[in-house]
Amino acid sequence: MRPTIEELQTFVRVVETGGVAAAARRMNLAKSVVSKRLRDLETALQTDLFLRVGRRLQPTDAGLIAYEDALPILSGVDRLVEDAMAQTSRVVGIIRMAAPHSFGQRRLAPIVFDFMTEHRGIEVHLELDDRRVDLRAGGFDLAVRIGPVDDEALAFRPIGLSPARLYASPAYASSRTMPTDPRDLADHHCLAYNGGGGPSPWRFETTGKGQSFALSPTTRLQTNGSEALVAAAIAGLGITRLPDFLADDAVAAGQLQIVDMPDWSLPGEPINVIWPRKKRMKRAASALLNTITGIFDQLSSAPHPPKG
Repeated sequence: MRPTIEELQTFVRVVETGGVAAAARRMNLAKSVVSKRLRDLETALQTDLFLRVGRRLQPTDAGLIAYEDALPILSGVDRLVEDAMAQTSRVVGIIRMAAPHSFGQRRLAPIVFDFMTEHRGIEVHLELDDRRVDLRAGGFDLAVRIGPVDDEALAFRPIGLSPARLYASPAYASSRTMPTDPRDLADHHCLAYNGGGGPSPWRFETTGKGQSFALSPTTRLQTNGSEALVAAAIAGLGITRLPDFLADDAVAAGQLQIVDMPDWSLPGEPINVIWPRKKRMKRAASALLNTITGIFDQLSSAPHPPKG
C-alpha cells in the first residue's frame, strides 16, 4: 500500500497548521476526512507521524523526515500539472493570498477580480486581515505587507510606498487651534491604530533638514480597525494618522482634511508582495504577481495632483 497524493497534501497541511481542525479549514474538508487520511498515511508508512501536545499535533522524528520528503514530491506534482497546462497557454490553479483588510478591499481586490476575469481557470482564496500572517502555516502563495520585510525566509517585490498624513474633521479643526508642530499634539485628542501591544509611535521628519521626531500620542481612542479610525475622525473625535488610500474618499467628500505641519511630514511605509523564498512559486501565482506589480508600476509613474 502506497501513500496517495491527497494523503501527503493533507499531512503537509496538518504539519504546517499544527492541527486537524486548522488543516480542515484550510483545505475546505471535513475533520473526519483529514483524520482518516492521516491514519491511512501512518498505516501505509507503518509509523506514527504525530504526538498530541495539548491541542496541537507535534510531528515525531519520523514525521519531520516524512514532511521534508513530501515537500519535493508535491512540488513535482504541481510542476507536472503546470507544465502540462502551459502547453495550452492557460493559467489555471488555486492561489491563496493574504493582505491587510482595508488595502485589500480598496486597492488589491479590483486587480485580483480583473485577473480572475481574464483567467477563467483561476480560483483565488483572498484572506483580508490586518495581522501579519504566517505564510507557511497558512499555506499562502502570496501576501501583501505594508512595512519593512525583515524575515530572511521571505522573498519580496516592492510595489510602492504608502504615504501617511494626519487628518481631522472640519468640525474638529474649527473648534481649536490646529497643531503646526508634532509637540502641539499633546494638547489634542488623538486616535491611534493598535494592532496589539499598544499604538506604535507617530514618527515625523523635518522637511529638507534630515531631522526626525517620534511621538507616542495621548489617545482618546485606540482600535485595531482602520475603517473605525476613519469613522472616528469623521465624527470629530480627534486627530488620527492614516495612510492616504484610507483617507482619500473622506477628503474628497469634505469629511476630513489634512492637518498641515509645513516643516514636518510623516514618512511613508513600503508596500511589498511577499512569498516563501524556498517554495517554488506556482505559475498562476507568478502571473498574478506580475499583474499586480505591473499595475502598481503604472500607478506610481502616473502624475498625481498635489494634495492641499
